[in-house]
Amino acid sequence: KSPFELKDELKAMKGARWHGFDDPPRKIWTASNCFRNWFQLRLLLGEDVFAWFDRPMQHFGYDRPLMTHQKDMSDLGLTYHFQIWGAEMGTGKTLSAIEVIEKSGKQNWFWIGPKSGLYAVEREFKKWGISDDIDMEIMTYEGLVKRMTNWPPGQKAPQGVIFDESSRAKNPTAKRTMAAQALADGIRKDWGLDGYVILMSGTPSPKSPLDWWSQAEIAWPGYLKEGSQGTFGFRLGVYHKET
Repeated sequence: KSPFELKDELKAMKGARWHGFDDPPRKIWTASNCFRNWFQLRLLLGEDVFAWFDRPMQHFGYDRPLMTHQKDMSDLGLTYHFQIWGAEMGTGKTLSAIEVIEKSGKQNWFWIGPKSGLYAVEREFKKWGISDDIDMEIMTYEGLVKRMTNWPPGQKAPQGVIFDESSRAKNPTAKRTMAAQALADGIRKDWGLDGYVILMSGTPSPKSPLDWWSQAEIAWPGYLKEGSQGTFGFRLGVYHKET
């Protein structure tokens, strides 16, 4: 209806920039050529981009003594592959993740977490007897930064990753957040919907809802419309000008 009808959609994209103030000026918009922007463009073109996540949840059988909410988490992970689990500490997220890892049929996995929490994870692996067929690489978020910085060219990403205490990746400008994003993007690039990216947070009610933006981007870029934490906050917030 007007030449500016899609302006808000364009401004919400990652890396959106208006070139009307360049020298010389160009009356065009540009945006980053990335997964999240293509996801949003496909949505605008009328594609059912959420079809994968709109499918009915599948239910699986478990031999270990999982509680009902643990079965729900595992069922969600095995059905949709790209997930954020927000559950208080001590609610059994690790066991649910072990079930996803084993039942996924994928052998190559990364487990990322804070140093203090990795000891507890290793104890859980021993307690529940995780399958010897799983090639699991465990590292801290700082270790992930080093790993991604020195990633060998041509080497494929693991088939799945668990980000434990994913609130460590809430700051979009932090190196560990960018490393987590790069790894998750690599899994999507190399394995598509067959890959697994699961974030587990023990603080499901953060002080600021903006803390979810980076975590959502890691799980599935573009699922949230906004291409930056700032634009996400502008939609959620109520602003008024003071003199």
